[in-house]
Amino acid sequence: MTTVIILSDTHTRNDITTKILKSNSYDIAIHAGDYECDLNYMMKNFDYFVKGNNDFDSQVSEQYFEIEGLKFYLQHGHLLGTYSDLDNDEYMEKIADNLNVDVIIHGHTHVTKITHLENNKYIINPGSTWLPRGSSKPSYLILSINNGKIVFETKLVMDL
Repeated sequence: MTTVIILSDTHTRNDITTKILKSNSYDIAIHAGDYECDLNYMMKNFDYFVKGNNDFDSQVSEQYFEIEGLKFYLQHGHLLGTYSDLDNDEYMEKIADNLNVDVIIHGHTHVTKITHLENNKYIINPGSTWLPRGSSKPSYLILSINNGKIVFETKLVMDL
């Protein structure tokens, strides 16, 4: 089993990010962009991360990787479409099909959302750790992957 922690839209708040990372047990750490901090901090603390629309360093904008045989695509979201596109399950399913991936991880909207599509693909957004929008609360996600099956747990920053 592999445990993955996923954050996004931390927007300069390394104090919160560090607290989250120290308070959880995980194998792989992922950040979906808009970290707005020193690139060295990101390289030290995250296995996979991409720059968002508020990050102006030399980091890549997208990454493909595999975990336990599942294909992942990581992108902040601002290059995938509009806020409403990112919230549209049919639109995102087409992107997942076109990219030939099992899981798309994005941020950008600051709204926590986990979508299990009919074709057994997932679109996940961990929300924002301190600037949530809509009815979301400051959050991040924990994924447990075991033999190709994914279990999600939404964690609230206020519960740390």
